[in-house]
Amino acid sequence: MHPAGNPHIQLDPHNIAKVGLVLSQRLEQIDAGNALITNRAARTSRALAQAISRWEKDAAPLKGCASSLPQEHGVFVSLAGMTEVMYMERNRASPQCWSSSDLVARLQAEPADAVIRTAYQDPKAAGWLSEKTRIPVVELPYTVGGTAAAKDLFACSTIRSQD
Repeated sequence: MHPAGNPHIQLDPHNIAKVGLVLSQRLEQIDAGNALITNRAARTSRALAQAISRWEKDAAPLKGCASSLPQEHGVFVSLAGMTEVMYMERNRASPQCWSSSDLVARLQAEPADAVIRTAYQDPKAAGWLSEKTRIPVVELPYTVGGTAAAKDLFACSTIRSQD
């Protein structure tokens, strides 16, 4: 889907930590000796490490509960250790892109735990699939500001079911 690489790096908090480290190192080079940069970088790194630990603990029960979660764009492929994604996108040349009837039939035979959508996507496709399969829609914030509750990085883990 993205020939130059996955642009959704912010969906893995470990990537955020890596980017933050590189940025803070560069800022420290530009403004050597600025204690504010060093202190904020260290504080943010500690807070992120604590949040990652909490998120991994909170997500532990999800591991293995479903290998497939239908989603429109597939931005959450690493969520809870998923190994397979069922895309709901149209006009996608991928073996993982399912026709509507095939997707409904598969989910009726092997129900997923949720239909995933992001706040910026039109809710119609996920709502239609949820209606046909009785699988709840879960909206994930995707990024800071992605939902009203996702006011900062640490609040982005808030999800809400749309049933």
